[in-house]
This record gives sequence, structure tokens and C-alpha cells, in this order.
Amino acid sequence: HGHDLYFPINNRIPNNGYYNHLFESANYLVANTAFLKDKLIEINAPIEKIKIIPVAVDTSIFKPIKLDDKKSDLIRIISVGRLEIFKGHQFGIKCISQLVKKGYDIQYSIIGDGSQKEVLESLIQKYGLKKHVVLLGRKSQEEISKTLPIQDIFLMTSITDSNYGVESQGLVTAESQACGLPVVAFDSGGVKYTLVDGKTGFLCKEEDIECY
Repeated sequence: HGHDLYFPINNRIPNNGYYNHLFESANYLVANTAFLKDKLIEINAPIEKIKIIPVAVDTSIFKPIKLDDKKSDLIRIISVGRLEIFKGHQFGIKCISQLVKKGYDIQYSIIGDGSQKEVLESLIQKYGLKKHVVLLGRKSQEEISKTLPIQDIFLMTSITDSNYGVESQGLVTAESQACGLPVVAFDSGGVKYTLVDGKTGFLCKEEDIECY
């Protein structure tokens, strides 16, 4: 899925031919996006063995629901992901601050938990966004599948992080689209392979919060 191609793995395994025997004996090497295929090639994986098979979405769980006609100007935006630096939630909060300043009525929900919770809470307070941004904490897949369809936009803020790496696919963008949501995402790692830019979503340069 990606994390195993960023060396040293878990800060303990160097890439000194670590996968050589695996590359020789494997019938196929499966990557979830073309981005990850390129990463495999960089560590000398035989290109003829690489197959791209994206992680699938269960559309019996992640699906649109019929909503009443919109009767207010409230725009519901959501992000889902661990509260870690590489998930880029800080940029989502800054983006919401810009939209609120422009007069938009925004409700931004962030699902997830992690080491950056207090940092994000401080940002919310700094920008005076307590009425507009809510950290919902960790949620189950079932809870997420019920929350996504009642939103208006999914915001994918993942970035490239020197300590972790980058998203190799970003399954949650596909789950959101399966629920009928357009996606606004940073063009980071393999995320661009999960949407059709200009049709099912929009790609922005990493960390560009004024892109659209």
C-alpha cells in the first residue's frame, strides 16, 4: 500500500536489497496505483511482474442517499484521516478560514484521531472557527459510511511528509465519490489516480489553499 516502500521501514530497515529475493521469486508484484508502480521500479523491481490493482470500494456500504432539496446556504465539508502531519488537516482548517472570511456559511467536520489533535484545536481557536470546524474523533467504517453521504464536499488534504512519505492511493477519496461527493484534493502521491480532475473532483498543488 505504500508505507513498505519508504525506507527505512519504520525507521529500522534500510533498503540494501531488502526485497531482492522477493522480486526474484514472486510471480506478481501488486501496486495500488501507477505512483506506487514507479516506486517499485525505483528499487529495481522487474517491471514485467508489476500489476496495478487499486484498492476497491464496497459500494453496498459506501453509496449515495436521497436527500431533501437544499434549503439553506450551509456548505458541509468533510475530511477523514488520522490527525497526523502528513494528512495535512492544518491546511484544511486554513482553507475553511479563508472561505468563512469570504462570507460562506461552512460546517467543516474532521474524522480521525492522532498526535496532532491539540495542534489542530489551537488552529481552530486561533482562526476563530469553533462554530465552523468540529473534530469528530475516530469513527467506525459504518459510521463514516453514514456520515459521508450527508456532506457536500470531501476535502483531501494529504501532503508529502519527509518522515512518513505520501499517500499511495487515498482510499477515502474513492469512498467519498461512491457516496456522491465531489473531491477537492492536493495533487499528492497517488491521490490523482483516485478521481477524474474537473469531473469528479479537483486537484490542487500541494499546500495551495487558494487553488479554487
